[in-house]
Amino acid sequence: MPLEDRLALLENVREIEQLKYRYASCCDGGYDLDGFRTIFIPDGTWAANGYGAFHGHGEICDFFDELSRSVVNVLHYVTSPQVTIAADGRTATGTFYLHCLSRVRRKQDRALIDFVVQMGVYTDTFVKTEAGWRFASINVNVTHTDLLATQPETT
Repeated sequence: MPLEDRLALLENVREIEQLKYRYASCCDGGYDLDGFRTIFIPDGTWAANGYGAFHGHGEICDFFDELSRSVVNVLHYVTSPQVTIAADGRTATGTFYLHCLSRVRRKQDRALIDFVVQMGVYTDTFVKTEAGWRFASINVNVTHTDLLATQPETT
């Protein structure tokens, strides 16, 4: 493979990795709905076992807006990227490991906050647009969820 092609491949992989980290920042920054609109194509999808599947900017943003009402704070650790660029250079796939720490209000008693750890694997698809790489889909296979502690809300 010529040097120019190898460089383009590395640049594409790195841009996709940065896109995934922007996704984590959108989640961890209070569920930035405008941010989600900039990282997904308009008819993109987000799905996770135990959470549902959401299609298009409207459904995705509605889901995250609702989630933000119960999540006090959250940190997504996204690691071990494995990105494959298709031969056409316009689409790609990627997998990433997820380790997520969150503090979530209980639905039955909103004065109690649970500290939850989750692990899983993201399987994503990407499309290269005129504005750069964007998510066509994010699919989260949550493999482990554990309640670590519960605390009353403090002021």
